[in-house]
Order: sequence, then structure tokens, then C-alpha cells
Amino acid sequence: MSAGIRRGTSGRTATRAARGHPHEGREPWGRRDVVLLALLAGTSIAGLVVTWVGISGTVSLARQARWLGLGIGSDILAGLGMVAWLATGLARVARLRAQVTAVLETGRTKISEDQSASPVPEFGIATGMRRHHRAGCTLLAGKSVRWLDAEALSVAGTLPCGICRPDHNARGERSEAGA
Repeated sequence: MSAGIRRGTSGRTATRAARGHPHEGREPWGRRDVVLLALLAGTSIAGLVVTWVGISGTVSLARQARWLGLGIGSDILAGLGMVAWLATGLARVARLRAQVTAVLETGRTKISEDQSASPVPEFGIATGMRRHHRAGCTLLAGKSVRWLDAEALSVAGTLPCGICRPDHNARGERSEAGA
């Protein structure tokens, strides 16, 4: 039995862990990643303390150089730990972004089909958004939306949504409103 099933979690969680998704949290790092980073940082700090204690009592430049090598190695270890930690987070964020984009792409296809029948495009802007959207855009769901026509949109100064692409018509050509 896998560790996820033994702890009483669902089979889906155990499957995700087996595929390289060790947690389902909102953050890109799991507990294992943070513990590994803490161990590397602790080892690096310990190396720097040992270097400081060792180098502080020596007058000989040759002996100080050896201790200095240990200190530099400790700094390199800490740097490599941080790079690995950030690379892990970036890879997980990229994977999650690809999943979200795939879900939103299916909505964009539906939006394009729905908008091809409407003669006058209307654009929606929700409070706090910097981008305008088509009427059926998934990103407007559940928000208080203010609807604008092409003229009012040019005054608003917002950017087009990258998902529903309100500056393109159903065939993918740029419309006059988005130009």
C-alpha cells in the first residue's frame, strides 16, 4: 500500500503523489521541499560559523585560505539550494498554469462560437480588472460586470483578455475595436 492510502487519504491523492505531485496545496512547494531547503541553509550557516571560528584565531595567510575555501563552499551550497528550490516552484507553477490554460481554452472555443452569432460585440469590465472581456468569458463569472461598447472601451483604456480575445473575431482576425 502507498503512504497516501495508509494515512487515510483518497486514492486520487495517492495517485497524484505517485505522479510527482506530492501535495495539493495552493503553494508551489511541498513540505519536503521546504525541509530540504532548511537543511541546506542550516548546513551552510553551520559551515560559515565553523569558518569564522577557524579563521579568527589564525594569522597565517595559508591557513586562512583553507578556512576561506570552506566558507565559500558553504555559500555555494546555500546558493544551489535556493536555485533548486526556486526551479522546483517555477516548474510546478508552469504545470499548474498549463492546466488552467487548457481549461480556459475550452471556454474560449465556446465563447467564439457564442459570439459569432451576435452582430454587435459588447465588452465587459469588472471592478478592479485591467482587461476587458467578451460576454461569455469565464473570468467574468460571478463578478459585477459593467458592459461597454467599442467607443466606451477606447476611453476606458483597458487591455484585451488573453483568454477570450475580445480584439479578435470568431475567425481569429483582429477587429476594429481592439486595434
